[in-house]
Parts: sequence; C-alpha cells; structure tokens
Amino acid sequence: MNTLITYLRHMENKKRARKQQGFTLIELMIVVAIIGILAAVAIPAYSDYSAKAQTSEAFSLAASAKQAVTLFYMENGSFATGGTPDANSLVGLDTAANINGKYVASVSVANTTGAITVTMASTAATSGAIVLTPGNTAGGSITWNCTSDETGGTGVPLKHLPNNCVQEA
Repeated sequence: MNTLITYLRHMENKKRARKQQGFTLIELMIVVAIIGILAAVAIPAYSDYSAKAQTSEAFSLAASAKQAVTLFYMENGSFATGGTPDANSLVGLDTAANINGKYVASVSVANTTGAITVTMASTAATSGAIVLTPGNTAGGSITWNCTSDETGGTGVPLKHLPNNCVQEA
C-alpha cells in the first residue's frame, strides 16, 4: 500500500511539473495584442515628435531674418519708409536659397510688411511653408505671429508647429 501511495504522489508531482513548463497559447496571444496596441499608439506619436523637431529648424534659421527685419524697422521707422524689405539683400541677408538646412529649403523676406517665409525642404517629414509676420510694433519692439495654411495644403500642419508659435487671430 505504501508503494502505491508513493507511486501516486510521484505521478501527481510529475503532472504538476508538466503543467508549469511554459506559457499557454492564450497568454502569448494576449502579450502580442498588448504589444500591437502599444505600437499603434507609439508610432504616430513618434512621427509627430520627429516632424515637430524638424520644424523647429525653421524657427532657428528664421531667427537671423527676424533680427534683420527688426533692425530694418528700427532704422527706418516702418517697413515702407526708406525702401521696403522686398528682398533678403535689402535687409542684409543672404539670398533665400542660401539660408537653408537639412529640413529647410529657403528663408525669404518677400513682401512689404516684413513677413518672413520659411519653406520646408522635400527631405522633411512635413512639407509646406511657415510665414512669420511682424505684429505689434509699439514700444520699439516687434512681436511675431506665425501662420501656416494647413487647410490650403501649402502650409505645415498646425500640430507640427512649436508651442510658442503664436497664431494670428
């Protein structure tokens, strides 16, 4: 009788050992589904982050143009007095195509209001143009508004613009 009980205990322990050998198919399927859901959320978020980082290069390159247009305004009292900033050379900048970067094709001062147009390069994750226009000029300083014609298909999507980009009302 002892031998039979010992044999049954041995068989029960063997059965338990086999039962705890690995993961079941359902457990593995649940893990794969969770990883899929995380990837579905993470990939678009990373794509937007990457495009926003590339767009920030536009604002870095536009900084010198903003300084040049501001200086022109301070020296002349307005954008129309003593000449209009209708080209980069008038405000002391290099040609538009020479002000470029890895993700920016050109930076140009193109109209009589002192607006700066930054055109994104074809290598960027987002395409289009960003326009920085001088806003309030009271008190000797200039505030800058940025616009991007997302609806017309010619501008950078608004979600890719930096948070400090003040949209015109």
